[in-house]
Amino acid sequence: KEGKFELASGGTLLLDEVSEMGVNLQAKLLRVLPEREIDRVGGRKTVKVDVRIIATTNRDLQRMILDGKFREDLYYRLNVVNVRLPTLVERAEDIPILARFFLERYARENNRPALLLSDQAMELLCRYSWPGNVRELQHVMERIVVMSDGGTVTPEHLPLNIVSLGREQAERDRIVIKVGTPVEEAERQLLLATLQKTEGDKKRAAQMLKMSLKSFNAKLEKIGLRPASSDPSTPRPE
Repeated sequence: KEGKFELASGGTLLLDEVSEMGVNLQAKLLRVLPEREIDRVGGRKTVKVDVRIIATTNRDLQRMILDGKFREDLYYRLNVVNVRLPTLVERAEDIPILARFFLERYARENNRPALLLSDQAMELLCRYSWPGNVRELQHVMERIVVMSDGGTVTPEHLPLNIVSLGREQAERDRIVIKVGTPVEEAERQLLLATLQKTEGDKKRAAQMLKMSLKSFNAKLEKIGLRPASSDPSTPRPE
């Protein structure tokens, strides 16, 4: 019987979560990559294959190499072109789009009534850290569809961990600006707090404040947070 490599010969084979592969299997894969040949289980002859490999992982392979859990030679065989996908929390602007997409998809697949996300529920989804990335969001939306009778999704429909962590994050993100604070000082505090939230990432900070990067930089310049003669991404120290 033909295996995956033979079936994919002439095309592409995806090795999903390659970090979960045992060391013995890693050794077998290491032979296939440079020599482009395999031995069938119970077979008597070597079979040539021509396969493009795409390997994915959400773990730190270099750390696994140091821990003796992943072969260094296999790592360098696989790591020809490295593409890093940002985590979901790094592209928080995608959360509303993906949440609505999955709601519509699972409602259609399960013949369930259409659902709408309330502003409060969406805010909690956007504040959650999503350690499981898109798959976690996908499963949460599927659960909501299955458990709901239609209508509007409110915070009560969300898992407790998302609600509690979202509210905790909201408290951490809160800044207090006293009545009577000059507008320039209020803007300065808001810009600083947002930059701190994004760890200095101006593009993300501008997105959070619903403004263009050009406008964001102009405001930094206006209130003296960006030195004119140095790296424009570095806020001026207090």
